[in-house]
Amino acid sequence: MIKKKIVLCLFVSLSFAMNKLDGEFLSGFESGLLVRNDARAFRDYNCETPESDSALLQQITQIVTPLKFAAQMAKQDKFITMIERVDTLVVSLNDMSGVFSKTYDGGDFCKGLIFGRDGA
Repeated sequence: MIKKKIVLCLFVSLSFAMNKLDGEFLSGFESGLLVRNDARAFRDYNCETPESDSALLQQITQIVTPLKFAAQMAKQDKFITMIERVDTLVVSLNDMSGVFSKTYDGGDFCKGLIFGRDGA
């Protein structure tokens, strides 16, 4: 229930920030929610991979990779789980920031699809 509220709040705030909400974006968002756990189904849409220009997210990504290795070596389940969640969060934030950058040219449907998949 809380996750749905968070996604809805993110969706509404980003839609106001974009200052437009068109049917293509909403259709993509709905599709993204449906395919968020199926990588093959997502690839079928042939959306461009977003490239984030956030230096902070790139630095965090570089830090997470060695942490994942260290977690595997330490064999601490809680630490492994925490690093996996941080990694998932960083990948999602990276994709979403790339989608809403001015350089992403994948179209409104793909923007909604990626936001629905990663924001959910």
